[in-house]
Amino acid sequence: MNTKKEIKFIEEIKAIVPKKLGKIYTSSVIEKDSKRLTINLKKVDALPKCGLIGAPDVCVKITLTQGAKTQTKSSRIIKSTCSAVYNEAVMFLCGTSKNDLAQTSIVISVHDAQRTCTGDDTIGCAFLGVGAVDKSEIDQWKGTTEHLGKEYKGNHTLKAPQTTPPVHVAEANDDVAADEEDY
Repeated sequence: MNTKKEIKFIEEIKAIVPKKLGKIYTSSVIEKDSKRLTINLKKVDALPKCGLIGAPDVCVKITLTQGAKTQTKSSRIIKSTCSAVYNEAVMFLCGTSKNDLAQTSIVISVHDAQRTCTGDDTIGCAFLGVGAVDKSEIDQWKGTTEHLGKEYKGNHTLKAPQTTPPVHVAEANDDVAADEEDY
């Protein structure tokens, strides 16, 4: 077997993460009396095209975790676009005390519905609450939790999803070399 050709082929088909994954535009409001968090999905734009497949079929999933309770809701799928306009409201029933809100984690993930069979359909993510990283995410969540009943807007740059560690190619070559010695 030609191991150099195999390595080259593997490197060619490896998923390449583009530098810019796009932006998502949202707003959020907490209604204390009804114990409801509303996240308004405005739009997603500047999404990368994915090789031969072309423009993604875009779907947004929002996962809210508060204590041991996790809820996930999704938007509709908008086909073949790098710029999807939603104008959808996604509502969650949740605790609205300061302690509950301090332990709230929200993951807003953008998915390509064309790639669901490969298991790597997540284009990028934005975070509110506990997992917030960027200044825009922190500011939106801070405004939302400090001023209950008032809507706070934010636009966030998508970050690469958490992935499993890459396979170490050198270990695979050792197995191939051992197989070649048997012949």
